[in-house]
Amino acid sequence: MTESTVRSILRIVAMVTILIGNILTTSTFVGLLATRSTLQGATMDVQVSGVVAEMGFYAVLGHALVIGWGLVLYATSPRLARHIVS
Repeated sequence: MTESTVRSILRIVAMVTILIGNILTTSTFVGLLATRSTLQGATMDVQVSGVVAEMGFYAVLGHALVIGWGLVLYATSPRLARHIVS
């Protein structure tokens, strides 16, 4: 395989990784918003705080790290392709 082919494959993997990270982050964020609005509509006085809020924050952060790894892979794909081909 040529360096160009390997670089293209790495960039496709990076773009899919970024796309998956965006989908996961968005779905987690929408889930947190839905939980908050559901609890606000309840007859009891309930707030999303403490462990639930922290867990949601860490879930969004973890999914955002997937996006970060995709960006790193995209940025380093030329060097990785050179290393793989040689």
